[in-house]
Formats: sequence, structure tokens, C-alpha cells
Amino acid sequence: MTGSEPIPPLLAADGVVRSHLSGSTLIPAVRGVSLRIDRGEFVAVTGPSGAGKSTLLHLLAGLLRPDEGELRLDGRRVDGLRESAWARLRRRHYGIVFQSGNLLPDFSVADNIELTAVLAGMSGRTARERRQELLEDLGLAHKAAAGPGELSGGERQRVALARALVNRPELLLADDEPTGNLDSRSARDVLALLSRYHEQGTTIVLVTHDARAASTADRVVSLFDGRIADDARVEEPPASRRAVGVRDIIDFGG
Repeated sequence: MTGSEPIPPLLAADGVVRSHLSGSTLIPAVRGVSLRIDRGEFVAVTGPSGAGKSTLLHLLAGLLRPDEGELRLDGRRVDGLRESAWARLRRRHYGIVFQSGNLLPDFSVADNIELTAVLAGMSGRTARERRQELLEDLGLAHKAAAGPGELSGGERQRVALARALVNRPELLLADDEPTGNLDSRSARDVLALLSRYHEQGTTIVLVTHDARAASTADRVVSLFDGRIADDARVEEPPASRRAVGVRDIIDFGG
């Protein structure tokens, strides 16, 4: 890329469509959404239940494939990649907080977080250090040896967030209320942690109903009936927040 060429968004959807089959009926969930996420942005995606928020996030993560439209990561088209290639992208460059948490039930809190780092190629020592740092940041150090079944809903959400952040991802996708089941103090701690990673350059897309969470974002994208109803910028992110491009280090093979 030369200096005269425009910098592509880190993540972009163009006319993305996705429908779900319910019995014999095809139900549209996302209807022609076009969305640009620039490096270093913090974008909150809001809207009523059934608006298509989670479906859109799963499309952006490559967990669902669009029926129509295109998806680009750092300017390169990725919607047609095989699952093995998507798995490598997610493991190396994404952090994802799932709606259900998706914690491994037979592993401790500490091992759930550490395993993610090791699978991404981090050394055991570094993985343990990162795990401990995040457990302390999220007030969970005393739960390190506990299993997911011993945690409250809010604690499981915080573990899921720690697991998503352990690799210091370029892009964090958080699905449905990482603060929704938390008390006010815990929610404040989680939002402070998200803001810190944002300031360090992490690009964040957060699905939320929480006005506190949305208020921390650079932009709020509102969905209604599978379409973007509004896209409002809260503030222009300072240049210092913008992450370094990943065009030359992302493996698009597969």
C-alpha cells in the first residue's frame, strides 16, 4: 500500500443479508446492512430484541455466512473463506464474548482463560501472567480455581470477557450485555476495562441495551427490523487510539 491509497476500514460489511429458517418459513434477520468499522473505533450496536443485532455480530465474526453481500477485513474479502481459515483469524486476531458465555464446564476459571491464550500461540508463562492480570482487573482472582457452575451469571460474563481479552485482540466483538447481569460497581469496572483497551487501540463492537455501555462508545448504530435505523457518532476518536493496521500480519489463507 502506498501513502496515497486510502486506508481501508478494519471491518466492513456491504449489503449483508442473512435469513433464518423457522420450520418452512424463511425469516429475514439482517436486511442489506452496510457498515464500516474503522481501526480504533468503539461502536455500540443497539436496538430492540429481534432487531438483528446478534445475527449481525455473528456475521462480522464469521460464525454465520451472509446469504448476500460482502464482508471485508482490513480491505480484503473474507466472507467466502473456509471455516478453517476463519478459525485461524478468530484465534489470532478476534476476541469474542458470546451471549451464553460458552465457558468450558470441566475447566476452572483460570484454565478457561489461559487455554484461549495457549491455543493462540502464547507461551505458558505469558498466558498465566495475562490470566492473572485480567482476573485481578475484573475482581475474580478469588474465583480462579472455581468451575463455571460455581459462578453467578455476572461472574460468568466477566470470565467470558477476560477470555476474549487475554490475547489483546485487534478486534473485540461482545454479544449482548457484558454488563447486563452485573451490579453497578462490577459494570463500572467492566466498562473501565473496555475503555482502557479501547484507548490502547483495540477496536470494539459491542451489542448492548445498556445506556451506560453505549455512552462510552465513539458511535452508536441502531438496528430496527434488520436494518440500520441510525448511525450517530458520539465523538471523533483521537488519532492516538487508532490501532496499527493488520493487513500484513493477518493470515487469509485456507
